[in-house]
Amino acid sequence: MVDDFHYAAPAVSGAMTDLIERWPAETTQLVLSSRVDPPPRLQRLRMAGELRELRDRDLYFSLAESGDLLANFDPP
Repeated sequence: MVDDFHYAAPAVSGAMTDLIERWPAETTQLVLSSRVDPPPRLQRLRMAGELRELRDRDLYFSLAESGDLLANFDPP
């Protein structure tokens, strides 16, 4: 897991993109967290269904879900 990858990307983008393209996905998962879209070279992985993306809209709670969460929150 690499969080805030967008900070490192300018310095390692070429090497990291090569690593990602050759990553042994059958045996190990690589998770990169970034606030910008991946480099265009990763489009091939996206098209092959090998790149999974979570966007901000995927992490939102609905009003009902927020209510359920808060209703079940039991502070110490």
